[in-house]
Amino acid sequence: DLPVITAQPLSITNNAGTTANFTVAATGTAPVYQWKKGAATLSDGGNISGSTTATLTLTGVSQSDAAGYSVVITNAAGSVTCSTATLTVIDPPVITGQPASRTNDVGTTATFTVTVTGTTPSYQWKKGAATLSDGGNVSGATTATLTLTGVSQSDAANYSVVITNAAGTATSATATLTVIDLPVITAQPLSITNNAGTTANFTVTATGTALVYQWMKGAATLVDGGNISGATTATLTLTNVSQADATNYSVVITNVAGSVTSATATLTVIDPPVITGQPASPTNNAGTTATFTVTATGTAPVYQWKKGAATLSNGGNVSGATTATLTLTGVSQSDATNYS
Repeated sequence: DLPVITAQPLSITNNAGTTANFTVAATGTAPVYQWKKGAATLSDGGNISGSTTATLTLTGVSQSDAAGYSVVITNAAGSVTCSTATLTVIDPPVITGQPASRTNDVGTTATFTVTVTGTTPSYQWKKGAATLSDGGNVSGATTATLTLTGVSQSDAANYSVVITNAAGTATSATATLTVIDLPVITAQPLSITNNAGTTANFTVTATGTALVYQWMKGAATLVDGGNISGATTATLTLTNVSQADATNYSVVITNVAGSVTSATATLTVIDPPVITGQPASPTNNAGTTATFTVTATGTAPVYQWKKGAATLSNGGNVSGATTATLTLTGVSQSDATNYS
């Protein structure tokens, strides 16, 4: 009887490293089997056995075995060839390039990428620990690249990706996203007025990541030393202030994301009054004008002349009672006394 195939070999899908079997069923007298890989005739050896039997066996399959297989069945009456059966080999996912940790300014786009070999892998990115209620899965993050737009501190975390196919699973190393917030001033330094010799403080408050402070005196950069401390901190301190310190101060706050400059704060220093020229005692004829003059240094001094213990005010023959020069016109014996 001619050989007649009663059951064709079936296409199969195997994980790499497993054993694949193709089987044909046939009737006929004393059939002889010869399996083929594509157009090539197979023989036993290596990972091949059963090449001249009804069942072809391939052990430890790899991508080099993925092909179409058929069998020619022959006897003295003739031959028949089966339909082609395909072996598909699935390689497990293997990570060839890990996602890298990165630092991003707030509001920018962060990307993490993994490179993988393997057959049609599926991806699932995770944020933080897999013990979270959702397994840590990042919603919709199912490709080789995770993209986070407009990042903020809520995105600063560890990320990893689980790669899966029918042959197995691979989990990447953890990559960390660090988000740098721009410096933002939340409280400006305030202008202050100090008496000479006292301590003046200017303070700024700011938010942001890893802030660096630099105080300025006008356009000049300050450094610690002399009566200056805190030139690179949030609080600038000036001890024993004098008129040389009376000016405008500001602070530049910087990090890797950018910088911001504070409003200007002014230090006003008040010097106490110091008499540099005392009033002199004059002798006047009755009816003439007498003047007493004092010279003084100090900030915005206020004068008040006294006659003995009595406070003088302008009026009558008195003028300049609150100035540096007291004037008495048309003096008489009633004006003769001590003035200060």
